[in-house]
Amino acid sequence: MIMENTISVEIPDAVVAEVSARFAQIEAILKPYLIRVTDAEKNGLLKVGDKTVPFIDKVNEYTVSAPEFIPNFMDVPEFKRDRLALANLTLMAKPGEQVASMITDTVALAANDSYSAALLYYNSVKQAAAAGVAKAKPIYEDLAQRFPGKAKPAAPQHPSAK
Repeated sequence: MIMENTISVEIPDAVVAEVSARFAQIEAILKPYLIRVTDAEKNGLLKVGDKTVPFIDKVNEYTVSAPEFIPNFMDVPEFKRDRLALANLTLMAKPGEQVASMITDTVALAANDSYSAALLYYNSVKQAAAAGVAKAKPIYEDLAQRFPGKAKPAAPQHPSAK
């Protein structure tokens, strides 16, 4: 049986090191401006999608052209800072999300191919162990730990074997 190989790439160690270093630089540059939010906190936030941003932009325009409708309790300078932060973060997030998506897709392909090949080897060792090949038994027992729920029950011992 020939398995389908979905990906065949070799990323040089120098490229991995350079990308890792650049991500560390990006993180260091942005860290003072970024805030971690828990999943529970995210669930409590307003949902903002692609259609919401133009609404925010229109409100920003109206705060200039029709300021008489600004409520007394609205902090307009803070609103403008938040809106600008949203725009700038979105500009940075889009390419980051695209790269992250491509990395995640490539990870999935590499994981698929690696696991598929590993299962081929595992099944070969399993068959060899079942056929009584001595060297295969400890390898099979070691690898079989990955599948604890799939182990076959031990054959019952004959009463005279005690």
